[in-house]
Amino acid sequence: MVRVGRLVFGLVLLGCQPTVYDEPLHETDSATLPVSQGYVDTRFLIEPGQLWRSVANGNSVVIIDVRKPQDFAQGHLPEARSIWRPDIQDLEGYPYGGMSISQAQAEALLSALGVTPLDKVILYDAKGDVDAARLWWILCRYGHHNVALLHGGLTAWEADGFAISQAVAEFPTTQYSFCGSQAAFHLVATQEDVEAAMGNPEFIILDTRTADEFSGAIQKKGAFRPGRIPGSLHIDYYENLDTTANGNMRFKSYEELQALYAAAGVTPDKKIIAYCHSGVRSAHTTFVLTQLLGYPYVANYDGSWTEWSYFNELPSETDTTNISL
Repeated sequence: MVRVGRLVFGLVLLGCQPTVYDEPLHETDSATLPVSQGYVDTRFLIEPGQLWRSVANGNSVVIIDVRKPQDFAQGHLPEARSIWRPDIQDLEGYPYGGMSISQAQAEALLSALGVTPLDKVILYDAKGDVDAARLWWILCRYGHHNVALLHGGLTAWEADGFAISQAVAEFPTTQYSFCGSQAAFHLVATQEDVEAAMGNPEFIILDTRTADEFSGAIQKKGAFRPGRIPGSLHIDYYENLDTTANGNMRFKSYEELQALYAAAGVTPDKKIIAYCHSGVRSAHTTFVLTQLLGYPYVANYDGSWTEWSYFNELPSETDTTNISL
């Protein structure tokens, strides 16, 4: 459900700085420095301190919290607007769940959130930006590239000493429309694309789910059978994150990520199709490969295992069984 609240950013533009963006409780590197870590491209990544300074300086920013409504209610970034997974899923167009919203549905959502094509949109969650990355992928897919993930999400924001709020923001709705010429449909893979890639040495099909999902040991709700797409390689998306006490759910460094993917044989000379259960975790991996590591060809399989497992005629395998139909 889209949650709305008052427009404090409008007050900033008029010279009234709200107290919610006072100086952080303690000074950290991320409060003063831009994203580093050696990443290839950081246009789509912003540190908590950078965001704080941007708002304090009166820049037009729309912050979107991608968590469950009850989590949002317990505390969020000041002036954040709230959505959750059902808001970015097409709940009517398919006999299975998880598919992303259409362009028209995305325009209606952004209109309800009060976003304009000129706005800088900042996305975050509290799980290392995995749900935020799904929305990043949708926005880029349809042509809104002025968007960034908050590095480390809510975890890093609080760790860096910035305040959270329980106030609900208010803002006017808009009439949002994507610029079609900016669409990035190369980031999208379909079922047909995956079928064509199977057995093709130029391609890698990358499963980003847990090891138990990959092996077929468990069948997650929404899937129609356990298993994986035959020939898939496996790297759990969670391996992208620095989950140590000092990492605060930020991404691992360029060197660590490069070593992780190279060790699994996922190299930039290949064309990568990432998938998971419903395109959420694989959107996170798509972000890592394209933006942080600079891989030239990576696409996220929107339907992922939920769609694939629905069609009985499509092959699957587990650690004990290879089913070719």
